[in-house]
Amino acid sequence: MIGKRKSSYYKTEKYLKYKKSVYTSYKEYRKQSRALNKESYLHIANGYNNFMLDKILSGEEIELPARFGRMSITGSKPRVSFGEDGFPKGLMPDWGKTVPFWEKYPEAKKLGKFIYHLNPHTDGVVYKYFWSQKRVLIKYKKLYKFFPVRSAKTKLGKKIRSGAEYVIKPHYMENRI
Repeated sequence: MIGKRKSSYYKTEKYLKYKKSVYTSYKEYRKQSRALNKESYLHIANGYNNFMLDKILSGEEIELPARFGRMSITGSKPRVSFGEDGFPKGLMPDWGKTVPFWEKYPEAKKLGKFIYHLNPHTDGVVYKYFWSQKRVLIKYKKLYKFFPVRSAKTKLGKKIRSGAEYVIKPHYMENRI
């Protein structure tokens, strides 16, 4: 199950009913107004989304419309520990290097050995998009999830490789028992 979500919730009819995109929002727009055709609506919506993405990638924290929270890019150093089996925990596998390694050494696949991302170009810091739901006034706000599209993740990776740095959040729970 490489790259698949473990939860079966994402396959249910209930999830698919509420999954929205720019294309499905056009149907809702058409119920209320007929001012724009589909092409114009999508051009404006995608332009706005790209504008917001550019602001986030430039290091700003943006406030989403309708008090739906804030978006930014944050970084953190992963907490690496070693399990009872001696393998590291807390690091992401580098699938681009692990799969060819497994093909060259099949016994490594049987033993469950991986090649991990160590991020030497960022001193081990992992950056990601962060949606703050603090002060959001909707019911069941913890049920909402943010999954950036692949192009947004690619843009972030290119910015980081070109030397961009973002806010690094400390681990608040390290000193707690």
